[in-house]
Amino acid sequence: MGNSDIFKLGDRQEIPIFVSERFKKEIENNELTGMEFYEIKVI
Repeated sequence: MGNSDIFKLGDRQEIPIFVSERFKKEIENNELTGMEFYEIKVI
């Protein structure tokens, strides 16, 4: 993972794709649609 802005755990479709805050901000800044973001608790 390291400095990756987007990653997925495993090869299964039902597992969500995780993105960084930086990636999310770029999506919002460019007014792209069709995505939903949910904040997850990092432990």
